[in-house]
Amino acid sequence: MATMNVSRADPMRDWVETQVKGGEYANASDYIRDLIRHNQRRRSDPRAAIAEGLASGGSRRKAEDKRHTDRHPAPTPPPRPCATPWTAAITASGAGGR
Repeated sequence: MATMNVSRADPMRDWVETQVKGGEYANASDYIRDLIRHNQRRRSDPRAAIAEGLASGGSRRKAEDKRHTDRHPAPTPPPRPCATPWTAAITASGAGGR
């Protein structure tokens, strides 16, 4: 079996150690291998990823985003002028449409 060193931040290390202490994994390598296998299964079958997402329930964040958007709508851009300076000059000279 090949060896791979992985650097991780302290909170991530603590999380891995907590998972190992929970008794489901023999060591940190066992936990990381399980994460990789889970990720491989999820990516190999998009339907499984969709089912997992649907089973996870609704997202509160989307509802909060919608409420924020309703209270603070995007600003409306200013109206564009009907005529550019060039067309205004032609119209003023009487040459427009001839």
